[in-house]
Amino acid sequence: MPEIPEKLKWYQPLKRWCTISNAPLPWRIVVDEMAGTVEIKRTPLFCIYWFIAGLIVAGMFAGPVYYFSGQPCAECGNQHADTFVLVLVGKVLPLAMIFFMPAIGALGIYEDSTHWNGPLRFRLTLPSGELFFAKEKVTYRKDDYSQIVIGCVQGFDTSKSELDQSIQIFMLVLDRNENWRRFLLSDDYVPWSRGSKRFKEVVEKLQPYLAFEQFVKDYSKDECLEQQNGNRAVL
Repeated sequence: MPEIPEKLKWYQPLKRWCTISNAPLPWRIVVDEMAGTVEIKRTPLFCIYWFIAGLIVAGMFAGPVYYFSGQPCAECGNQHADTFVLVLVGKVLPLAMIFFMPAIGALGIYEDSTHWNGPLRFRLTLPSGELFFAKEKVTYRKDDYSQIVIGCVQGFDTSKSELDQSIQIFMLVLDRNENWRRFLLSDDYVPWSRGSKRFKEVVEKLQPYLAFEQFVKDYSKDECLEQQNGNRAVL
C-alpha cells in the first residue's frame, strides 16, 4: 500500500466567507437502515433559531411582569424611566433579534449549501459499500477503492490576524490506481473536546458498515505556520 502523502493529513484552511466561532454544529450523521444509507448532512438550522426566538418572546413578557411585581409604591416616581428602559430592552431589542436571527440563519444555510453543493455531504450506501461525496460529486463503488482512513485534525489559518482553531474531519480514499485522495466531511470552529467528540460519533456510526483506519492530530500554531508557509521562518 502506498504511503499517505503528509499534506493530505495536514490542517488545510478553507476560504469561506461565513464562519461563526462556537456556533451550533451545522451537520449530523444519520444511519437509516430502512433506506440502507449512512449520511452526513446539514442540520435544519431554522429549528435552532426559531427555538431561541421563542425563548426571547417568552422573556419579553415574563421579564417586565416579574420586574414590576416587586416594585413598592414608594418607587412609582421612577417607574416612567424604568418603563422606557424595559420597553427598549424587553421589547425593541428582542423584536429586532427575532427578525435578525432567522436572516442570519438563512445566510448560513445559503453559504453552507454553496460550499457543500447542497444539504448532503457524504453518503455510504449499504450493503454495496458505495461512497458518494457531494461537494466533489464523486462516487466510489466498492471495487474502486482498497483503503480508507478517517481523520480528525485541529489547526489554525495562519493567514488571519486572529488565529481561531478549527476542527476538520475528512476521509482519505485509496483508489484503484493506488492514489490517495482527501474528502472533507466537516470544518467547524469549535473546541477540540467538542470536535473530537463528534469525530468519535462519526467513527462509531460508520464502523459497523465500513472498514477504515483512523488518524487524529492536534496541530500547533508553529506546525501550521510551517505547513502553510513553506520555508518561511516559524514565528
